[in-house]
Amino acid sequence: MGRVKEIKRTANVAWSPRSIQSMYLAAGTVAQQLDATFSTTASLEIFQLDLSKGGEDMPLVGSIETKQRFHKLIWSGFGLDDSYPMGVVVGGSDNGSVTLWNVEKIANSESEDALITSLDQHIGAVRALDVNPFQSNLIASGASESEVFIWDLNNPSNPMSPGNKLHPLEDISGIAWNMQVQHILASTSPNGRSVVWDLRKNEPIIQVSDSNSRIRCKSIAWHPEVATQLVTGSEDDRSPIIQLWDLRYATAPLRVLEQHQRGVLSLSWCPQDADLLLSAAKDNHVYCWNPNTDVPGGEVVYELPATSQWIFECQWCPRNPAIISTSSFDGHVTLYSLLGGGGASDDNKGLESPVVDTSDPFSAIAAQKTKRVDTAPLKTPPKWFRRPCGARFGFGGQLVSFSSTNQPSPSVVHISQVVTEPQLLKQSDQFETAMSQHSYLEYCSNKISSDPEHEQIWKFLKAKFEPEPRRHYLNLLGLSPEKLAEEVNSWIDVKKQWDIVENNDKDEGEESVATLPLTDPEGETAPLFDSEGPRSPFDDIAREVTPPTADLFTFATGEDGNDLDDDCLLTKALLVGNFKAAVDVCIKTDRMSEALILSVAGGSELFQSTQKQFFESKKSDSTKLISLITSRKWSDIAQYGDLTNWREILSCLVTYSTNEDFTKLCDVLGRRLEETGDEGCYDNAALCYICSGNVAKFVECCLRSRDGSIDNPLTLQELIEEVMLLREAIRSKSKGNPVTIDNGVLTEQLGSYAALLASQGALKTALLYLEQTTSDQSDVNLLHDRLSQHLRGTSPRCPFQQVNVKPVAPVVTPTVPMTTPTSTSMMYTNMYQPKVPENEVTKGLNNQPQPTYYNNMMGGARHDYSHQVPPMVPSSHGTMAPPIQAPPTYNPPSVDMYPPPGSHSFPGAWNDPPTLRHAKKQPKVVAPPVPMTSPLALAPVEDSPHHAPANVPSVPPPSTGPPTSNMQPNPVAPVKATAPDPIPQQPIPPEHEILHSVFNGLLMQCKSRANNNVMRRKVDEISRKLDILYDLIRQSRLSPDVLQGLHAIAQDVQGVNYVSGLARLTHMVSTSNLSEISSFMPGIKTLLQLGMQLRV
Repeated sequence: MGRVKEIKRTANVAWSPRSIQSMYLAAGTVAQQLDATFSTTASLEIFQLDLSKGGEDMPLVGSIETKQRFHKLIWSGFGLDDSYPMGVVVGGSDNGSVTLWNVEKIANSESEDALITSLDQHIGAVRALDVNPFQSNLIASGASESEVFIWDLNNPSNPMSPGNKLHPLEDISGIAWNMQVQHILASTSPNGRSVVWDLRKNEPIIQVSDSNSRIRCKSIAWHPEVATQLVTGSEDDRSPIIQLWDLRYATAPLRVLEQHQRGVLSLSWCPQDADLLLSAAKDNHVYCWNPNTDVPGGEVVYELPATSQWIFECQWCPRNPAIISTSSFDGHVTLYSLLGGGGASDDNKGLESPVVDTSDPFSAIAAQKTKRVDTAPLKTPPKWFRRPCGARFGFGGQLVSFSSTNQPSPSVVHISQVVTEPQLLKQSDQFETAMSQHSYLEYCSNKISSDPEHEQIWKFLKAKFEPEPRRHYLNLLGLSPEKLAEEVNSWIDVKKQWDIVENNDKDEGEESVATLPLTDPEGETAPLFDSEGPRSPFDDIAREVTPPTADLFTFATGEDGNDLDDDCLLTKALLVGNFKAAVDVCIKTDRMSEALILSVAGGSELFQSTQKQFFESKKSDSTKLISLITSRKWSDIAQYGDLTNWREILSCLVTYSTNEDFTKLCDVLGRRLEETGDEGCYDNAALCYICSGNVAKFVECCLRSRDGSIDNPLTLQELIEEVMLLREAIRSKSKGNPVTIDNGVLTEQLGSYAALLASQGALKTALLYLEQTTSDQSDVNLLHDRLSQHLRGTSPRCPFQQVNVKPVAPVVTPTVPMTTPTSTSMMYTNMYQPKVPENEVTKGLNNQPQPTYYNNMMGGARHDYSHQVPPMVPSSHGTMAPPIQAPPTYNPPSVDMYPPPGSHSFPGAWNDPPTLRHAKKQPKVVAPPVPMTSPLALAPVEDSPHHAPANVPSVPPPSTGPPTSNMQPNPVAPVKATAPDPIPQQPIPPEHEILHSVFNGLLMQCKSRANNNVMRRKVDEISRKLDILYDLIRQSRLSPDVLQGLHAIAQDVQGVNYVSGLARLTHMVSTSNLSEISSFMPGIKTLLQLGMQLRV
């Protein structure tokens, strides 16, 4: 719970009603209290709560000075729709008056008209007020001498009494309306008696009191859901209890809540959650209880931070139940949020010892501070967060729903399959069946009849599966070869008929000379000669003399003197065999047909040149087409053909281009159609891409023809069917693998289609489509992994970074024979030499491979823990001890004989070297060793035989008992030695530097706030423990599990969540090897506790 706002006032407060949109807080000066300035003025202020703005200050909306101070404030929603748009604030003052204030007037600074009325019927101070939750015009008030009045704000001059006064007369300290029954009212008095009134009968119906306990009731509150239950709080410091009563069993309280150390001053039951009850007391604490549990003494589910003075009032916000207000005598009205957040409190308050002037008693009172502590969040979510029913879609279209009932039986969770696109699943099943049965032609035929909008696409797809696709392409383009042959033959027949008709007309118009008529003067006509007369002998003579003209021809020789005649030149060129000159003459005289014929005889080069000149001389469209076809320039046809004749261009490509060129040229034509941007250009381009087999471009054109996106699932289904059929057709023709689907638009569409199928429960089909992609898109791979894990239990391609975690390889500890030094002096002389002879066992260990450990630490980052096995030397116990590398020269008087426990991981070995980090500075000259009266190790002497180097002969150890003072070392001459250079400390591995940074940072903060010797000693001890931890990390002597736990604790420290860090630490202690962590873990625990105590 976090503190969100604060008002520096000692005031009674009242929340604005729930029906008002904005949240306001009315604050009235508390009666019979003095502030630090000893002011005697009183005021009523209106503050606005705006959680969207930062800071703890609440803006003051309006303020007005009052003549009286207040014991109690309430805010009624009376007149919200009419005369009082912001409601009415009702105050109970110490002079016995009940004052009504117009909040709108106060907010508008109209102080003269803010007071509505002052009701003075009460005798003593009015300490109890409450507004009816069902009728906002009804106000209940309680004062001295057992007076209880009911006020109707419509007519406030005539209050009503719920019944006769009860004797003995007492002050009314608390009053509350029932939350379920509008005519039930309860009041309580300091004598411990609580009375329930029935306003319909104007009499009390029951009195409850606990005769076995001496209590003084200060406050009372009704259960928000159970009409017969209420709670009372005792302000008596001897009995600071809260009693829960059930009026059906009123002989004794149902439960007693005992946690406060001093009297309870205020109670507030959450209207939205009956499991949350607030109590404020003189012990400066506010507890949140769950009064409905059977925990002995009551269950405290939350504790607000303590204050330095009494907390005399606590309330729930009606509009936002997560907000709580508390009022204390330290001059603060504080607002807290159950959801946390808000500004941080002043943690340093009360942590430093203030300077108190003993001559001023008030300074001692002001110096009393109570330290605020962190508290754990609520154990269970409030009821307004709990859903009476709920539903959540799971993976694969699964719907999980539940509904809670008031019955004691547990709620039932339903899991059902939800299908929102049944037509999609039906069409998908039909398509998958056709694909599995290879009935592609039949499926395309059905789609042609059922999908007229994309009829052409389906026809071209069907043609793709035909044995001769190009012939079918020509048919679809309207150029069937069979039909064309029929058309040509019909045209020829028609031309023949026209030629016959023309010839007949010519014959009829010609007449022979023999039949020309002669006209005589009388006008009669008669033939000149009779053509049918007898045969003449001259006819035979002419037939014999005249030769047949069909067998003879003449040469154009230019005998008439014209040698430059075209026929003459042509003849001469032919006679000499100069075909090129003959062709040139024909071309110049526009005799192109003769030139083409002659060029054939002149060779291929001449023919090509003549053909080129022929096409250049002809400018018709058909001639241009003939030129491109005969020259095999298919690319020019695709690139430069008029796109209004795109069908003719595609037909030409289908007819003439090779298979290798056909794919490229169809792509060229499709790209040109796309670039035009005309209506229907993308559909035409899609047909070209079907012919070329370009799946990716086909998908792009289909999407562009649909405005770039597909919102309808059925439209997406149609697109996927077209794509899959095109891929299958390409595969069947090439007899190879299907077209690879990698990144791009097609991958996105397949991913969307697979996600759509998965949401409808078709998981296997969805996985089938995803397996056909080789995309690296994260969403596609994530869906593929999820489907694979669900259906097969494993995934061939994991979308996440994989981290290999290997177990810690055990360190081999071979057994070696024990050796015993000949004398104590020889032992120390050889033990502390700078160099240690390397034996065979050490060589074997040094040659072992070093295992590497991988662990997932700190937010999923991959860290390598290189556990290097240091060179080992045999100890006297048969185990391997750490090597001694350049230790300081032994000086018995200045070196601690007993190293701290946990400083090394091989306890019990007396010859372990002292930790170099803590070794004191050695003098340059050392004295000879003195007699030793005890071994160096912590273990018993009989378990600690001495060790000698390998080159020293061994002697039997002493028979029994520890060595005594009679044991004297052999005399050794003084040795002059100089202290070796300090060994540089190895750095902490980079992946673990965060531990050093976090723990040392927290330690420095604690050290800066340690204001007494006890805390300073704790800080010093923590520093020593942390140094041990860092040494172990440098030496890679901690297991990956321990390191992972330390990183988790460091994350909790960074998040200032010490409670979670302590919980992790407890778990580590219970699950880890105690000998591994015992040397430093107490220091971390003390550090977390100290950080929590000092609020750092």
